Amino acid sequence: MLCVDNLFIYISKQLKFEKFPRCFLLTWVFIVTGLMVFVLFQFLAGLMPRAGFFALFLQFMGIFLLFTSLLMAYAGVYAITTAPQDVAGITRAAIVATVRRSYMILGVSFLTLFVYVAFLLLQVGVSSIAIIPYVGPVVIALFTAPLLLVNLAGLIAVIIVFAVFPPLASEVRTMRDLFLEFKISVQGRWLKVALYTLVSFALLVLCVLCIYYLLMYVAGISRAVQGSIITAYPSLMDTLAMKSAVSEAIRELAPRGASIASMREARILFTDLHGILSFLVGLSYLVLLSAVMAFPLAAYFNLSSIFFGRVKR
Repeated sequence: MLCVDNLFIYISKQLKFEKFPRCFLLTWVFIVTGLMVFVLFQFLAGLMPRAGFFALFLQFMGIFLLFTSLLMAYAGVYAITTAPQDVAGITRAAIVATVRRSYMILGVSFLTLFVYVAFLLLQVGVSSIAIIPYVGPVVIALFTAPLLLVNLAGLIAVIIVFAVFPPLASEVRTMRDLFLEFKISVQGRWLKVALYTLVSFALLVLCVLCIYYLLMYVAGISRAVQGSIITAYPSLMDTLAMKSAVSEAIRELAPRGASIASMREARILFTDLHGILSFLVGLSYLVLLSAVMAFPLAAYFNLSSIFFGRVKR
């Protein structure tokens, strides 16, 4: 029986801190790869007419592939977590195996997204009942509570798919085996799978929120210290940096040198100094933020892999 006490005892026995650096490295590799693909697609979208179909499609594909790279990281971490402790070169082997099975994760992600969009469009079609005079709005009003429950069930089903398929993908060889394993895992164990999804997803959200607010606080202090190069900061930092009493005090106390804004016209060996500094600042924050993202995700993937291994029993 899957009770809380037995679960925590099982996790404490299975958790190997020696494997966490490997899980972190693998997660970071896939996050950086996903971010590079995301930036590439955003750049291509910028070459298209704004608000056009191709621009929106490229932006969506960039987000979709970034999310898929996170699922691939989950599959790779599961392979590392479930591997014997003394396996040599497990990180490289997990990356290679995950890349070879990437078509499974891409296919399942696209299929899940397609089914969910079709599910939403079906609701839009049903809502056309509202155009019937007098009766239509009343019928739609009566559907409010059932519609809420249906949407909640649909969203939970999507989360379950994304929580279960990546670890299963690291254990199978074909797409047919993947769907068969998914059926076996869910059939007869749906309550355990739902509990696993709820607990693991809640831990991930809690961890990400804590790190997010901590990062906002630290980013506000860093931004205040570097007030003279504020124009070289990426636009993301304008929304990420949090104002606080500490950051405002540091902003007033920090010495002010020549503002980087005055260097826009400065050129050294035909090079735009402001552009170089903007690129370096943006690149350093991209590397740092990717590492910060990789840490909680690697911990979540590691614990979730142990949890899922328990659920499959």
